[in-house]
Amino acid sequence: MKIIKSINVLLLAILLSACASDNEVFETVDSIAAPSNISADIIISQDNTGSVTITPNGEGASQFEIYFNDGSDENAILSIGESVERMYPEGNYQVKIVGIGLNDQSTEVLVPLVVSFLPPENLIVTIENDPANNFKINISATADYATMFEVYFGDVLNEEPSLLMTDEIISHTYSEVGEYEVRVIARSGVDGAIETSQIVVISDIVFAYELFQDFEGTPPIFTEFGDIGLTQVVTNPDLGGINTTNNTAQLDKAIGSEVWGGTFFELNNQAIDFGGIKKMRFKTYSPFVGKVVKLKLENADASITHEVDMVTTVANSWELLTFDFVDAPEAEYIRVVVFFDFGTIGDGTLYYFDQMEVGEGSIVSTVPSLMIEDFEGTPPVFIEFGNIQAPLIIPNFDTSGINNTLTVASQLKTAGSEVWAGSFFEVSPSLDLGSYNNLSVMTYAPVVGAVIKLKLENADASTTYELDLESTVLNQWEELVYDFSDAPEADYTRIVIFFDFGNPGDDSVYYYDQFQLTN
Repeated sequence: MKIIKSINVLLLAILLSACASDNEVFETVDSIAAPSNISADIIISQDNTGSVTITPNGEGASQFEIYFNDGSDENAILSIGESVERMYPEGNYQVKIVGIGLNDQSTEVLVPLVVSFLPPENLIVTIENDPANNFKINISATADYATMFEVYFGDVLNEEPSLLMTDEIISHTYSEVGEYEVRVIARSGVDGAIETSQIVVISDIVFAYELFQDFEGTPPIFTEFGDIGLTQVVTNPDLGGINTTNNTAQLDKAIGSEVWGGTFFELNNQAIDFGGIKKMRFKTYSPFVGKVVKLKLENADASITHEVDMVTTVANSWELLTFDFVDAPEAEYIRVVVFFDFGTIGDGTLYYFDQMEVGEGSIVSTVPSLMIEDFEGTPPVFIEFGNIQAPLIIPNFDTSGINNTLTVASQLKTAGSEVWAGSFFEVSPSLDLGSYNNLSVMTYAPVVGAVIKLKLENADASTTYELDLESTVLNQWEELVYDFSDAPEADYTRIVIFFDFGNPGDDSVYYYDQFQLTN
């Protein structure tokens, strides 16, 4: 610091030497007044870190010394316009600012500093049931100014809190069903906290599954690999208990077969696309306890796969093994691969498996949709009723959206026509509701919320089934999908459509196109 002061004096002396003697220079320097109006701009961060930025100011000062007075002997030397950052604990401080002039004269002031951390605010807690375990919850929390959270799960006496940091998720598994009060407390670096509590209900939910293979009908085509013996459908070796079906699949882990030897089959016109719970289960029969049963799923080209291991727990008896596919990538899986005693060379043991199920809603059809009528060829014969005008076939006036066909049907709901006015046409052959569940149609409505009723009839209308949907967009093509899975079994040959059902006609024009059977 002395060197800097000397240089400053020397520079000033050189400047003055052009017009004054040496004595005059030093007399001029000595005559400079001590710095005045010494102060500091102090900015305290609002994130509860204790970060303080100090920028000194003053008149006649060429540099400043900053004494933090936070219990340490540290200080900082700053030039004009410079700042220093310091971390302070919460408390009251007197920051000493010393302004130093060119002639070493100085002026000091004490600037009060109050570092006061803010208590947490705006606590938001998110509690979610784990999709793979109905006894497990996952908790995350956010709060302004919070540095950590304490969580009480409410299932033990004298519970010690579990610590949850910001941007983290904490999980907890309950051992019993019941209602539990979960408390979350947000804390920061100050006294004072906020908390909230929620009641979570843990129930022994019975997950719904749907069967996709029980080996009772036409058996799938098995493909063995790794030198195992045949996989084939045989008579149930232990009829009773949890498995009363007549047939099961048998896998022969032939002597000397590879440790990875197994078998697979492919779903027929279906795929597993986990839309419900991401679990699978099937019944197994093993002569031994502790054998690894691996279940693997693959998409069509095996570019996406996922496998899960379970271990047999009983010998010479059927048991139900459940495989958790919660981490399986999104895909349409069509290939089911089964391994028994994975990791061990084959010894000729026979294993059995049966009644393969997946979480309800996960089986999707891969059968392509079937076009019934798109009005592109010879138009059907329309029959109108209820004082409505007959439908017309016209050019498609809006091919920019989801419907780019050339021609469509238009329906004028004539002013004064009946609330039940509509039209129908017949199809041949009858609609295949055995292979398909849904009948879809493209519609274009001038209003939102108009009831569009679709009705199916057999030849003499002795069996009918109808469904209502509403238009959801204005003056745009949209696809309405009607689920006829509950329709009575019949040969449906007549499609009846009603627009704005329940209201008399008002000369509104509706359009429709592309009737398709889908799943």
